[in-house]
Amino acid sequence: MAKLLDDPSIGAAAFCGDDLGDISAFAVLIKWRRRTGRRAACVVSASDEVPSLRERADVLCEGPSGIAAWLTSLTSTDS
Repeated sequence: MAKLLDDPSIGAAAFCGDDLGDISAFAVLIKWRRRTGRRAACVVSASDEVPSLRERADVLCEGPSGIAAWLTSLTSTDS
């Protein structure tokens, strides 16, 4: 993931995760955000299985349908 973020044309990024294996990707994204000042979001698909992931979330969604709704909201033209 870090290699993908090296592209200077990337203005914003998000990573959606749902388990402890995603923590390293969240760390990379947070480091990139701090280093570049660009927008980035750590998005967590909440579950009772991994409550420790909630503390890393910029956006907390309820399951995969919540992630889909959040992504849809990014492209919404409603104000």
